[in-house]
Amino acid sequence: MVKKATVEPTGEGADDRQSAHKTAKIGFWGTVAAAVIAGVVTLTNTLITKPKASDKPVVTASPSAETRTPIRFDTVDHRVGLCNTFNGTGDWNPAAFDLLVFNRPWDAQKKVGTGDYYLDGAAKKAADGSWKGPHQEIGRDTEAGFAVEVSAVLVSHAWAEFLLDKVTAPAGQYWASKDLPPHEAVATLVVTRDGTDGGC
Repeated sequence: MVKKATVEPTGEGADDRQSAHKTAKIGFWGTVAAAVIAGVVTLTNTLITKPKASDKPVVTASPSAETRTPIRFDTVDHRVGLCNTFNGTGDWNPAAFDLLVFNRPWDAQKKVGTGDYYLDGAAKKAADGSWKGPHQEIGRDTEAGFAVEVSAVLVSHAWAEFLLDKVTAPAGQYWASKDLPPHEAVATLVVTRDGTDGGC
């Protein structure tokens, strides 16, 4: 298992960020913008050089209606444990796009997501128009009643490669951001913890 860094969040919404993950808040998209300009991103004493010019995320034309169908989560009508995999349906051009899955705390009273988005990984596309989400941990070990908004986000292959290969993997930590990356489509699912470990 990859060791996750521990950094105490500060400011408004800190409790939500701590509940969403036992991982570090690495930054937000302003950091990526600064990295592209300045040439480096500093993450918990780890220096990551920016991608080569040919690797930087670029604008990619949207696939035609014939090659993309709406991204949706399968219905989840029960509480969930700590460890989960959320699946769904939807088709896209895998040569140009990837489906990344994020989560953040959900305020059940206000019906709105709060705190930062945490990147959990990429979904795996199947030939039948379905997809399988990455392994996710929701809340703390035995935290019943904790609600989370899960987001499936269709991004360009260049952005997905940058986040998964050049930011998350080298640092060995989760990517956390106040905003989602530039995207083509988003599907959301709200789930609530049941207090079990979910088979972890």
